[in-house]
Amino acid sequence: MWAARVQEGKGTPSKSGRAEDIARDLIPVWPRDTKFGNGCWELLYQAYVKGRYSPHYVIRDVELEWLIERIELLDAEVKAICERRLEISRAT
Repeated sequence: MWAARVQEGKGTPSKSGRAEDIARDLIPVWPRDTKFGNGCWELLYQAYVKGRYSPHYVIRDVELEWLIERIELLDAEVKAICERRLEISRAT
């Protein structure tokens, strides 16, 4: 859904990636200023790998609900950005 870069020396993709370089409106979707937000980002990444194979992966309801909200916001923002870019493209 979005491009992500892997941080030097770490396996977790950073939240800033190519998509945010292109569309700065995506930055507020994944807050970087709270321990909770950063922890949820890590849980989302781990869900992709560990959630499928490890019986030890755990995510609390509050974290899952927050991630669902973020994903819905991301979906809406990406659609809006694409629609604006298509309108500009059609106008030229």
